[in-house]
Amino acid sequence: MKGKHISAILFFLFLLIFPLCLLLFPKESFSENENRLLAEPPQLTLRNLVSTKFMTDTEDYISDHFIYRDLWVSAKSRMEFLTGKRELNRVFVGKDALFENLDRPNDRYVRLNASAISDFVERVGKPSYLMVVPTSAAIQGNRLPTFAGVWDQKAFIDSFYSKMPQQVKCVDIYSAFLGAANEYIYYRTDHHWTSLGAYYAYNSVITEMGQKPYAKNQFNIEHVSYDFNGTYFSKAKFEGITPDSIDYYHCTALEREVEVAVNNGKNVQKFNTPYFREYLTQKDKYASFLGPNQPVVTVTAVTDETHPGTGKSLLIFKDSFAHSLLPFLTLHYDKITLVDLRYTKNNYENYISGDISDYDQILFLYGISSVANANDPSML
Repeated sequence: MKGKHISAILFFLFLLIFPLCLLLFPKESFSENENRLLAEPPQLTLRNLVSTKFMTDTEDYISDHFIYRDLWVSAKSRMEFLTGKRELNRVFVGKDALFENLDRPNDRYVRLNASAISDFVERVGKPSYLMVVPTSAAIQGNRLPTFAGVWDQKAFIDSFYSKMPQQVKCVDIYSAFLGAANEYIYYRTDHHWTSLGAYYAYNSVITEMGQKPYAKNQFNIEHVSYDFNGTYFSKAKFEGITPDSIDYYHCTALEREVEVAVNNGKNVQKFNTPYFREYLTQKDKYASFLGPNQPVVTVTAVTDETHPGTGKSLLIFKDSFAHSLLPFLTLHYDKITLVDLRYTKNNYENYISGDISDYDQILFLYGISSVANANDPSML
């Protein structure tokens, strides 16, 4: 009986202490480790109670603010890995790299996105280009766990390209990446391409745009970080992968100063570099390329008699893959405007200085999940 009493006492102590800790411990609104906003306290209303939303929000809030949550999640991932599990929270643990187990395409989103791009291009009538970026799992499949099943991203991209009107030139980045699959073109712990991957993408897209890319040996490479753990790491919480390095490519053949105007929807901040180095000391080190996602960013080259311009301008509808590609594109354009439709609330034209017809070319640049599993381009 004594043992039962002790168990009962411990149980009730837990029921008492846990809510007190949850109430008294300081709360964060944003998780740097997971790079996302944390759940807000549930709202106790009659409507929420009837719809069960209150209980769902309560579960989310407790889960997000659980005491030492990151420590517990990391321990759980380690234990699951030791028992032979190689998929942790939709992330595959491969040969010194993490890979996303990407959801299969949502047919409705695919139709909406393809239709929106097609209609926009036909309406604007400007030379337009489309580049859909596959995930590392599609390109570096030899590093995946043996059981991992990955759907055919090449077939999807080809199918999506086939839905475009003739005015859209589609960039085959898949083949270029497949030829460089053994190189460091994707981060090991993050979904983005590395600066080397961005260079290969630049080489493909600028050639498709009718211009000559600068050769790789015309760049000096600055190594700025060796301890980047990205989005896949944040999902899987698995610490057995070598952290990533981040590089900046500086062209030795052409030095161009730029002015960067970031429109966050409320005000415009100006900078004199596309590299926001303060983020190198934070969790999301990829944000050192142009900072976090914003509605519109405009990059303008500083030109004068000794630094003549190219006379070209480019409008990019994009997700964050465009951020590390931008420094390469600034070598060819006097003005580049990047629009992230996720943050413009269907009013992107209000954010753009000047008229869309002022731009010489338009580029649609999206990771495959943005067109297959989300409706980002459909907000055009």
